[in-house]
Amino acid sequence: MPSTLPTSIYYSKGKLRLLLFVSIIFDLGGIFCTTINPDGPWSFSPHLLSKYGILGILVLAFGLYWGYAMIKKLRDNDPVIIVDGDGIKRRDKEIIPWQDVERIEIREVKTRRDDGSTYTDRYVVPVLKDPQKYYSESSKKLVAELGGYRTDPPVQFSTNTLNCSTDELQSILEEKLEEYRSGETEKMKDERP
Repeated sequence: MPSTLPTSIYYSKGKLRLLLFVSIIFDLGGIFCTTINPDGPWSFSPHLLSKYGILGILVLAFGLYWGYAMIKKLRDNDPVIIVDGDGIKRRDKEIIPWQDVERIEIREVKTRRDDGSTYTDRYVVPVLKDPQKYYSESSKKLVAELGGYRTDPPVQFSTNTLNCSTDELQSILEEKLEEYRSGETEKMKDERP
């Protein structure tokens, strides 16, 4: 008998605190750049219209925005993802029922840096039977206007700020999908005369 207990996945408070600390560093760097005097090495005076001032304002704005986003997530105690017998429920999104999911896979996106090295980011992707159903209407219109088609998945989960790893999330989703499929098989056997 499949388990119907939901699995809730939350934000990782430790990861969010680290990102908040990084945003504070950005803020301090932005303040430093706005107060640096290009005429002297350590004589501080506000030169907001210098190249350092403009750079400082941009860095400060980025740090403040990022800090605000991290504080908002730190205060949030609701689950980000709920996985149960019905499907995958994302925060503020509709549920993805298990009958729409073919399989769960990990997609790796490699990014090449300026120095030639690569960085790989990993996402957990539920491969859907009808992915077009889960794209937003504005996204569908834009793709139609450009005369193309979408190859990126409409649903993917990054675990950068979650309290589990990519492999753990994949394992949880695969387990629940298997429970759903075994329950459907048993239901079909019971319906046969």
